[in-house]
Amino acid sequence: MTGNWLDEAWKDMLIQGVDDAIEFFMPALAADRDYTKAAELLSDDMPGLEADTDKGGRVLDICLSIYLLGGNTQRVALAIEQQHRRDPEFARRMYTTFYRASDRLAYPVTSLAVFTDKSWHAGPYEYECYGTRLHFEYNVFRVAEADIESLRRDPRPFAVVVLAGALMLEAGDDPNDREKYARELLGLMMERNYDKRKKKAILNFVRRVFRVQDDDMSPGIKEEWGMKAIPIEEAAKEIWIRQATEEGIERGIERGIERGIERGIERGIEEGKEAAKVELARNFLKMGLPVEQIASGTGLSVEEISGLPHS
Repeated sequence: MTGNWLDEAWKDMLIQGVDDAIEFFMPALAADRDYTKAAELLSDDMPGLEADTDKGGRVLDICLSIYLLGGNTQRVALAIEQQHRRDPEFARRMYTTFYRASDRLAYPVTSLAVFTDKSWHAGPYEYECYGTRLHFEYNVFRVAEADIESLRRDPRPFAVVVLAGALMLEAGDDPNDREKYARELLGLMMERNYDKRKKKAILNFVRRVFRVQDDDMSPGIKEEWGMKAIPIEEAAKEIWIRQATEEGIERGIERGIERGIERGIERGIEEGKEAAKVELARNFLKMGLPVEQIASGTGLSVEEISGLPHS
């Protein structure tokens, strides 16, 4: 159940729905916000803010500057980290990020950790060295401990996102449960009076975490999502195709590695990539998407796609 695809789905949703996320996870901060000024994303502008990691790449998911109403404190920074894998260094990284932000910014900093795994979470950061002691706590939300029935009734947009995450954990790898919950969330979103952009972002998140495009999902639900959840503008179709292709290629690489052990890992990876592209292109053709858009999204040529059987 773990994988970069899931972390990316959560991170993308947190960025796209940041105002709704703050309202859901930190209502006290939301109540003090000055909504006439948009939250400013600091992470990309301050690359030195992230804590170090042995694995390289980004560590911090989001760091925001949020403006407040009145008072002496005009704004605060909010550092958000979403975590789905066990990491013994997580609490230390949360502290390091907090310290660096506090050191570099001229206003207060608060932190939030959103744990999206089923069984693991980190506690406070504790440090002691010859009488020097440190105890660092941060705001925590555990998706696995959320009340599913309350989320179903909660009208806030990000409640649907958290509900999707909680139901995904309930479903595990069972395709029948995944399909059942995906259908429930699709129906729920059709009832909600959210604006079009917000609804589209949430539906895309649900599609990604429940892996609606997987082979083990029935043609019926794929048709439902193809017709209802993705009645998107022509300009957005290519983006959706590219996202689905990236997820499919990741699964294809895994299968290619398994099959390619005896022939060499590198060859297995390449064959897995190509097989995934062909499989996805065939599915896109069945959905009636234009050949040119499929070619642009998958990297296959128009001739290769046109020659694929799709009946």
